[in-house]
Amino acid sequence: MVSEDLIVVKELKKYFPLHMGFLRSLVSKTQLFVRAVDGVSFSVRKREIFGLAGESGSGKTTTGRVILKLVQPTSGKIFVEGKDVTTLGEKAFKPYRKKMQIIFQDPYESLNPRMIVRNILEEPLLIQGELGNIEERIYRVLEDVKLTPPEEFLFRYPHELSGGQRQRVAVARSLVLNPEFIVADEPVSMLDVSIRAEVVNLLLELKDKYGVSFLFITHDLALSRVICDRLAVMYLGKIVEMGETERIIKEPLHPYTQALLEAVPVPDPTSKRIEVRVKGEIPSPINPPSGCRFHTRCPSYIGEICRREEPQLMDIRGRMVACHLYSR
Repeated sequence: MVSEDLIVVKELKKYFPLHMGFLRSLVSKTQLFVRAVDGVSFSVRKREIFGLAGESGSGKTTTGRVILKLVQPTSGKIFVEGKDVTTLGEKAFKPYRKKMQIIFQDPYESLNPRMIVRNILEEPLLIQGELGNIEERIYRVLEDVKLTPPEEFLFRYPHELSGGQRQRVAVARSLVLNPEFIVADEPVSMLDVSIRAEVVNLLLELKDKYGVSFLFITHDLALSRVICDRLAVMYLGKIVEMGETERIIKEPLHPYTQALLEAVPVPDPTSKRIEVRVKGEIPSPINPPSGCRFHTRCPSYIGEICRREEPQLMDIRGRMVACHLYSR
């Protein structure tokens, strides 16, 4: 039986060493780390959009970059089509680069300002040695991202494009190698509200046309409902809830997921909502709280067990939830 999973990560961790000043290093010899990603496991199926949601600093972007090996993992496993690529060197991993691409958040920073659009789209093909039909492939991908006619955009520099057009070029660059998997790192958060829907609809069309899978990183749960098939909610480097997006949005079980949904504006003033009051500030990822990492802010705190024991993901009502409320 052939697995439907394209990408699988198991107990993935990424710790960044904290560089201390000279005087502080004299006081303490203990090396400190920022625990950006601290043991996450999930899979992305073929032709699926898998969402990764959470506040800034939850570890979403780092997770995406580690999967692509733009940042090396501290520990854990990364599988691509069943092949363990975790320890592959750059030369051995190069064929996988063609299969795995990224759309960065900021189209103002992710495109080389000294290159015209044609060169931006040509560069990945040259690096991978894809020298056949370059012109045809560039024209086709520009048409697919709705930058038409292509001749009008080929010789423009990024500063000569609008924000939406720049992000479409970034999407085209990610597609020009016909990848199987794309990390979309908040691809519409830097765009005007008026064109966000256009880019979201474009990504949905391209998923079907190219048969590509997405890891869609977002802090917007309302957006994840529109675009994601399944969703994982992250807090301080951990996944706290994971399952089908519609189930999570309609019936959030983890108090943190409930708090995120409470923050989403609803245009209907008569609608009834779960009122969740989250206390305090997000703790430091350098020294995260013991036990459940959300217990210092949790409105559903039930006592010593939350502070002492780290909850494990368990199957609750058709999705995975890590909360002591459901382990009693």
